[in-house]
Amino acid sequence: MLLDSIKPVREVDKLKKVYKKVSNVGASSSVSTSSESISAKKTGETRKADSYTSYPKKSRSSYVPPEIKGWNWGAFLLGIFWCIDNRVWVGFLCLIPYVGFVMTIALGLKGNEWAWKSRSWSSIEQFKARQRGWAIAGIAITTIVVIISLLAGISSS
Repeated sequence: MLLDSIKPVREVDKLKKVYKKVSNVGASSSVSTSSESISAKKTGETRKADSYTSYPKKSRSSYVPPEIKGWNWGAFLLGIFWCIDNRVWVGFLCLIPYVGFVMTIALGLKGNEWAWKSRSWSSIEQFKARQRGWAIAGIAITTIVVIISLLAGISSS
């Protein structure tokens, strides 16, 4: 019975040692850029590092890479749906009359930054691909709605 309670403590100690090794490596080296490569010791593979993976975990939520900043068509055109998927809860202000228009523009302007901070993304490329999908969906749905509205207007007159 006593040995069963000691086993989890040993596992925690192992994890602490691994964390110290990883944090010491990160603290002693400078911030890497996307052109540098990191070799994986166990597999022998080499992969490119992006600027996101080189920052300490605590600063990831406050750091927004410059590649992320910019207009977000998915957030602008599909406000509420985009907000739910990206966990940007401030976007629900779009539902309030008179505030909704301003909030929709704010989502377009700051949506990328808010989405980046609200989730843990594995890479900048993954984030951009996800937002590109939202932009394509937003443009497609808006185009379809406009065409249907025009056809409905023509047929009623």
